[in-house]
Amino acid sequence: MRLLSVLYCPAAVCGLIFGGSVPSSNAAEGIPPLKAVRFTARPGIDGALGDSAWKTAARSAVPGGGDAQTAVAFLGYDARHIYVAFNCRAAGPEGIEDTDRITFSLNPFATGRSQDEYRFTVTANGERQTRAALLHSQPTEPQDAWQAAVKRTKEGWTAEMAIPWEKIAYPGEGKPVTMAVGFTRGVAGSEGTAPCQWVSVRPNRPSTSMTTARPPVTILSYTAPKNTAAVLTRTGGGTAGTTGTGRLEARLPITPRLTLVGATSPSEDEANTDAPDIDFSYTERLTSERRPFFEEGSAYFRFQDEMRGSIFTPQRIPRFDSALKLYGNPGGTSSVGILRALGRERRDTAMQWRETVAPGAALSFGYVNRDDKKTNSGVWQVQGSFSGGGTRAATDRRAAPSRSSGWTSSFAYARSQDNKGRGERWNANGTYRARGVSAILRTAQTSRGFRAPSGLIPHTNVRETESTLSWGGQWQGGVVRQLSLSSTYYDAKRLDGSFYRRYQMHSANAALSGGLTVRASTRPEQFGKFHDNILSLQVSYAKLGPFQNLGLRYSEGARRGSAYRFVSPTASLRLNSKMTLAISHQMARHVKNSDLLSATLNYSLGNRQNLALRFSQRNGDNAYYLSLRQGRW
Repeated sequence: MRLLSVLYCPAAVCGLIFGGSVPSSNAAEGIPPLKAVRFTARPGIDGALGDSAWKTAARSAVPGGGDAQTAVAFLGYDARHIYVAFNCRAAGPEGIEDTDRITFSLNPFATGRSQDEYRFTVTANGERQTRAALLHSQPTEPQDAWQAAVKRTKEGWTAEMAIPWEKIAYPGEGKPVTMAVGFTRGVAGSEGTAPCQWVSVRPNRPSTSMTTARPPVTILSYTAPKNTAAVLTRTGGGTAGTTGTGRLEARLPITPRLTLVGATSPSEDEANTDAPDIDFSYTERLTSERRPFFEEGSAYFRFQDEMRGSIFTPQRIPRFDSALKLYGNPGGTSSVGILRALGRERRDTAMQWRETVAPGAALSFGYVNRDDKKTNSGVWQVQGSFSGGGTRAATDRRAAPSRSSGWTSSFAYARSQDNKGRGERWNANGTYRARGVSAILRTAQTSRGFRAPSGLIPHTNVRETESTLSWGGQWQGGVVRQLSLSSTYYDAKRLDGSFYRRYQMHSANAALSGGLTVRASTRPEQFGKFHDNILSLQVSYAKLGPFQNLGLRYSEGARRGSAYRFVSPTASLRLNSKMTLAISHQMARHVKNSDLLSATLNYSLGNRQNLALRFSQRNGDNAYYLSLRQGRW
């Protein structure tokens, strides 16, 4: 038996779950509390909503698709299943495309990490898609165990889902745990996301009443006393060494809108990172951030686009002794994130406050500080973003998308101060979209003395402009199902007017019937004395399933004045219901040849255990990473 109760949660967490911006305007609408209902009779999964159970189910509005197209989601449960239904309305059956889709998202751990989230999607023509929770590198997928059915109606279409509890990895039994759920509708190229809700679950404990008790302090799975991990490394000609690792991390929901997270001694994090890709670009590239402490609530510390630069990125914070952060929505229109990390010789601070001042308008203030033996650098920044417009319904039944239209704009001003002096940076961006065409214009200026050691600002003493024009279309039939074309022009000069950098990027992307995707691009570039030009072709095949795909990338041309060639085959294969293997090999031929071979094997030992093995070989040097995780979750 399971007890569920649903509470309102910060829209910014929902934004992280669905990949959207934060905070959502839905947070300002004062969404009332919602309680999930335990069904006394199982509804039939036939696509119709005639069962009496749906009359008592919890309901949530699902915005998206324009004024003429709305949706309502229904949520219920019993001892064996979670039940979800959608009623999607349109002007009539002629307004429904086969690609119209709805998605139910479930994060059993309410961590705010997309890796811990399941997504169940069904289209208007009945096609199902499952996005599994990775759960600390452990792919956990219900596969075909869940049911779904759809039905066309006079008003639009309806859908029903039944998801078995036994196929969901959720926290330990017998104690209240927090989950997060969300609902999304995608209507021909536009996405609408409903407010996210908390779901309080007491697995395997019978109860006839609904409660909304706040969950207690949670110790994350990789921090349990039985949790162990080992890292083995070896370099060419060297000897192998073994290092034991461990860390403690806890989270406390202070209120339904604010969460406090603390961490100590996360020594394992340094090993649990990607091997850096082979790259010959003129600016630094960072590997993806995998450390759970920084992944949770990361949207609250994400500063707006600054022409490929930000005053804060967590990869700049190395191993630390202790850290604490607070994030959430203290008010219906506000979001806040405060982070503090302490090391033996370093202290890092990051904070951001964001306020939605009107529909489509938001302002934010951010501050980042790094304090160590070499520098004490502080950067503050004010940002603003504005948007307007709507959606335009498709008039051609052969073309799938009802293309979104409208405009967005943003600005940011930052000022730095350290022991060497002051500096400043500003940027402004504008975007306009209509009928599948989008135009983007960006400009930025960074003074010689601007410094953000905790962030990634590629250039100083430079004035930059960039413009992009793109077009995209979708079709129901034929060989080409999606096609997009894009051209970008970038020019940068020193503040005294002298030449600094210039490049163009022209690309074409096509999604073909049968699951094949092709991308071709060319990039002529001038940087100092170098005149480069790279031609690239990338092909991927993803029809094999959500965890099975093949890919190949090939590039050649000139880079930094020398001939350049790059080849990279990749493969991700689901070997069985518990084991997934991912392999990639990057081979670059340049002034100095480079090779990177990496392989990752994940094996599920159950909802509470998993085994992960990673091997990488870069230019003859080998590295191994082996972990066995066991804990309450």
